[in-house]
Amino acid sequence: MHHHDGHFERLREKFRKGALEEHEVIELLLHSIQPRVNTNEQAHDLIESSGGFCEMFNRSEESLCRINGIGAKSALFIRNVGEVIKLYLLAQCDVTKLLKDPEELHNYLRAIYVGSYEETGYMLMFNKNGKFLGCEEIGKGLRTQGVISMKKAVNTAYKAGAATVIIAHNHPDGIPIPSDVDIETSKKLDIGFGNAGMRIREHFVVAGGKCIPFSDKVAALS
Repeated sequence: MHHHDGHFERLREKFRKGALEEHEVIELLLHSIQPRVNTNEQAHDLIESSGGFCEMFNRSEESLCRINGIGAKSALFIRNVGEVIKLYLLAQCDVTKLLKDPEELHNYLRAIYVGSYEETGYMLMFNKNGKFLGCEEIGKGLRTQGVISMKKAVNTAYKAGAATVIIAHNHPDGIPIPSDVDIETSKKLDIGFGNAGMRIREHFVVAGGKCIPFSDKVAALS
């Protein structure tokens, strides 16, 4: 018997009782793909170097591989777990309430950014009756360059038959404050959608577990 077997059997028993601590959850998770390795130190390093348990899933494979003991297989596994979490959270959202219930909308917006380590723009689309038509990625890049593609956003919404949209983009640094580029981009988007006969209902910055609307900031500068 491997000398770690007793330890991990005790962890499995704690899991069955719902008594695992955060680092033990990750330790047991990593052990499932590295059964001959003591993954305790890896689990601690993952959480601490990421700045928290949730933040661990918002790292790229390349970044994860820089942690001692985390190889390509483990990095891909962690990224995949993040995707499972994202899909689970999205499945819990009632998309029929996105325009009526701010809490439901915020839950949805936070969910789509699980696992996101790059600044990314998304667009939620609704028809004239308020029916949810879907969510599409509309850009990815650096904050200093503007993350959202005007052409892609307008064309995608028009082809979907949208009457109104909600725009969101994230700040991976966790600071939910719109930059000057964000505000300028939002103003241009508002004009572009208006010219196409559609309306932007709101633009959100998603960061640090918060969803911050900034249409008031845009209006103040118009």
